[in-house]
Amino acid sequence: MELSTPPMLEEIPPRARRVWKRNNFYAETHFVLFLAFCVFFYALVGWSVLGVTPMSRRDASIMLGIVAAITFATRWYCRRRYLLFNPDSFYIGRIFLPAKKYSYSDIEEFCVFPKNPEQIKPTFYEPSQWQIEIKVPSRIPPNLAQHMPWLRRHIVAVHDERVVCLTSQVAFYLEQERWADLRSPADREKLAEYFTNGNVVCTSLGYKPVSKEQTHVASAR
Repeated sequence: MELSTPPMLEEIPPRARRVWKRNNFYAETHFVLFLAFCVFFYALVGWSVLGVTPMSRRDASIMLGIVAAITFATRWYCRRRYLLFNPDSFYIGRIFLPAKKYSYSDIEEFCVFPKNPEQIKPTFYEPSQWQIEIKVPSRIPPNLAQHMPWLRRHIVAVHDERVVCLTSQVAFYLEQERWADLRSPADREKLAEYFTNGNVVCTSLGYKPVSKEQTHVASAR
């Protein structure tokens, strides 16, 4: 009987893909752009349907131009804000500057918590119902950071395949109480195991509610 050896990190390299930080405003602007195109096309045709007089072509063109400019500005903004996780580091996109690179040891705090705390049973851990929040260092003054938490804090879904490098590192930290060092063959081997079960480790060990009002926040330092 042959014993299967655990896969090494080099044998199953995760495919790094960007996690776009889009919000509801992103979808809403594209929907409004679609409506603006419909109004513009209706104005070009010039038909009156059900007694509705079409807008003048000039006004329809101005409206379409304004909506298109807002939509493309929103797309540019969202494409500049992203997260990219590698086994040994991760990148956070910035609006007017190149993406900033961080090591996992740079994470000041991380927190594993359910999307709907009232619906999660203490003994039930489903990765699709959980999220991870990480806090990274910043040069922003503390007073300003309190009013703009999204500059330092970033939330991702535990079950997202694009964050497997993060969940594996967090799982390693939860069990080993330190971040994995890829220069160590033992750490690479252990980290490779977390590529498949890291999300379960995160939800089972990373969230320990003390009461209904208090959740467990793991400090990375």
